[in-house]
Amino acid sequence: MKHIAEISLLRALATTQVVGYHYFPQFFPGGFIGVDIFFVISGFLIAKVLTSSDLTVADSWFRFLKNRFFRIYPALTSVAILSIFFSYFLILPDEYENLAQSVIASIFAANNILLNLTSGYWDIASSFKPLLHTWSLGVEEQSYLILLFVFALVHRLLERKALLTLLLISSFVMLLYFNISGAKNAGFYLVLSRFWEVAAGALVFLLKKNAIDCGINFRRQLLYSSSLVILVTLTFVSYGELRNPAYYALTPVVLTCLILYLPFKHNGRELKCFKPLIGVGLISYSLYLLHWPALVLLESSSKNLLTLTEKVVLLLFVLIASFLSYRYVEQPFRERTVGVMRYTFLFASLFLIVVFSAFVLVNKGLPDRYSDTKDFSQYIDISYNSKLDKPTPAHGVLNELLHDKKIIIFGDSFANDFYNILGEGLVNNMNEVVLLSQPFRCFGEYAETVLTDTSFKGRTVFLASSVIPWECILENISYFVSLDARVYVVSPKNFGDNLNWLMLVDESKRKQLSNDINSDFLNYYEKYKKIIPAQHQFDYFSGAIINGSVQITDEFGFPLSQDRSHLTRYGAKYFSEYIRRNSDLYSLVRVDRK
Repeated sequence: MKHIAEISLLRALATTQVVGYHYFPQFFPGGFIGVDIFFVISGFLIAKVLTSSDLTVADSWFRFLKNRFFRIYPALTSVAILSIFFSYFLILPDEYENLAQSVIASIFAANNILLNLTSGYWDIASSFKPLLHTWSLGVEEQSYLILLFVFALVHRLLERKALLTLLLISSFVMLLYFNISGAKNAGFYLVLSRFWEVAAGALVFLLKKNAIDCGINFRRQLLYSSSLVILVTLTFVSYGELRNPAYYALTPVVLTCLILYLPFKHNGRELKCFKPLIGVGLISYSLYLLHWPALVLLESSSKNLLTLTEKVVLLLFVLIASFLSYRYVEQPFRERTVGVMRYTFLFASLFLIVVFSAFVLVNKGLPDRYSDTKDFSQYIDISYNSKLDKPTPAHGVLNELLHDKKIIIFGDSFANDFYNILGEGLVNNMNEVVLLSQPFRCFGEYAETVLTDTSFKGRTVFLASSVIPWECILENISYFVSLDARVYVVSPKNFGDNLNWLMLVDESKRKQLSNDINSDFLNYYEKYKKIIPAQHQFDYFSGAIINGSVQITDEFGFPLSQDRSHLTRYGAKYFSEYIRRNSDLYSLVRVDRK
């Protein structure tokens, strides 16, 4: 079965979809399905490789893993090195620390696991992670090991099909479970819920290899062509809320399986017409690896997002770089005999990039790149915010915890921020303040299990969260008012599209800089002002909005936020001083009243 040209075309389509989605999402809203196509292709090709040799022999196992290693790691290592080198000059300490984590995780085929633990694919912060896209490599490499054991331990064709089918169904059930349970990040990133796509490709190969040739007829060609047309059309379809991640993947997976399974009549002349696309398919791996960090790093260096023209120019350079990577990085390691020098160079590069990344992690993203101030590192890192995390107490102990407390803060990491603000001199005795790291939600159900045991009379309750549950916010307010508590909803906050451009500003010129307000956030902020009754608003973020812009550095040039959402200690001090100057707000946080 000669599927090289057809598979190259499918790879070209998948790569075009993914690149289009990342660079021009307004034109390719459904382009992220390209990853699903890649998974099916990988399963098909790996099954082809694994059935071509006797994997009961130990050296065959080693040969398979070696070939996969030299297929993946040369280009991946070069992209990791380029990313961490250029990022040294372009991104803030906290994000550089995050990149170092991603480099190590990517090298060990686990970036999908890291991302599942730390973020979501569509989170705002993800747009500044140069190696975000290597999560798919983690899924593929983990799938390779699963397929290796399936084909090595089971030799009968029928049993292989049965086992793959069982694994496919189990994986899809895990996808449904993650979505129903709300663990959508896990459903998107983990091999447990993604392997079904790879298994589908492997099953198609086994079915096709042993199928009786029924020839090519009009119906088969029509189904083939229709599947391809629909697969292309899906690129331009917006999936809305279903994108992260839901059952949408069924459609592109089934269509890709049909295209791989069905024969299609063509001749060499027809395929020559698609030679440019086949060329894109050949460089698809390097193109996939390079396109995202190139976009992230260029946008990191710019105060504003790139224009359409700038993205087109960037993409042209990425295509050239991808060809050079394919020619001079990928191909040399695909030769039958790889010289000792190449072995040595690759492993030395891997070792050095892991060691340097570990050094960056230990040193919290090398904050001296931004400032040589002695205490800067402990005040800029995200750990300044997260160190205050406390679990919500179990039923029956809340009374004891809240004894003699005058201010109670409910919420997520935004509640941590608010706690930090109060701790910067606004409240003399922080022992009278308690932070409950409880997701800001509708309190009706929660009240029945915990809150009813506690008297909130005379206490001040602050609700602070990155996501305000509009559907029940008024109910929440009424609930605490009914308990004779003073209740306030803390304003949301956002510091623009990008803060990394501060790295390129001379240190003497960083004082009191500002960003344009993000339009989506502005709509959200206005919704807060409109829905929350004025007497229950605690709007401290307005202190950073000046003439339609949001301030991002203080009078000394230190950033108020390290990730556009959470506060550094400099940000906590900035807002603490603003609240102190605002008599209305200051009166709400004073705990020396009777």
